[in-house]
Amino acid sequence: MAGAVDGPPSVVVRHAARFGLALLVGLFLLSGCARLPQDQGVIAWMSNTSGNYELWAADSSARNVRQLTHTPDLIEAAPAWTRDGSRLAFHGFRNSGSELYSLPMTDPLGAPQPLGSGARGDQSDTDPAWSPDGRQLVFVSDRGGNRDLYIIDADGQNLRQLTATPEDEGGPDWSPDGTAIVFHRFSPGAPIANLYALSPDGANERQLTNLRAMNIEPAWSPDGQRIAFMSDRDGGEYELYMMAADGREQIRLTRTTWPEELPAWSPDSAWLVYAAQPDPLGDFDLYVLHVDGDRKAQPFIQRPGDDRWPAWR
Repeated sequence: MAGAVDGPPSVVVRHAARFGLALLVGLFLLSGCARLPQDQGVIAWMSNTSGNYELWAADSSARNVRQLTHTPDLIEAAPAWTRDGSRLAFHGFRNSGSELYSLPMTDPLGAPQPLGSGARGDQSDTDPAWSPDGRQLVFVSDRGGNRDLYIIDADGQNLRQLTATPEDEGGPDWSPDGTAIVFHRFSPGAPIANLYALSPDGANERQLTNLRAMNIEPAWSPDGQRIAFMSDRDGGEYELYMMAADGREQIRLTRTTWPEELPAWSPDSAWLVYAAQPDPLGDFDLYVLHVDGDRKAQPFIQRPGDDRWPAWR
């Protein structure tokens, strides 16, 4: 899966190699007018900088960096905000399976609470995304054999299966008006995935991309006009792309030789935050770019350890 994590290489080799390349990459990234989005809310993400994968957050200007969870028995990933910022949903791994959790953004923070989505044993419930009103979540589960989409109420009630196809699916995200859910679907027996959308009742399914490539992890802009996603259609490495909500006007946003993944939109629909690995011997870090401006990537979080899977509100 796009957000899967790999074991770290030798610390000595990693940091020696990273220092030289990071200097060159930094000069490239910071050429021109380097800036970060101001007063654009809070970004949450997963990081293993403290040892275990936990959730972290920072203001959009990369200030007030703080660790949100402290659960050494749980590997946490895929944070998703409610629109009002009062809760984070995420999936947590224990042993061979995973389940969904909710973290109230109170002061002080409480402990993550299982959502009761019903995963058992080695089953995995992953990739949660809130409905705009915060009353439901769409997520991915393999409880039926394939990875299908499901919807559940925020209190863990009224579970229902949204898709039931022979193909695996993932990366769901709700449209801001609540009328559609975008997701990716893999083609069987080939490294191909394309983007689709359907209504929350399972009706009106339509295909948004149609390429022999991996087009995955869509993110709907808060203004409802565009969808960002990652694709390997142009040369093998994942790059960031953007298209109109109906699948037209597909535009490539990044042009690098390293992987870039898991875009998330700013509240004003003008910026994307995403994870990238400029140094193949190093870690993933977080970057931002202005989608309608110069599209020059700016470093957001750069530190030892992987920082990945951002969510913005």
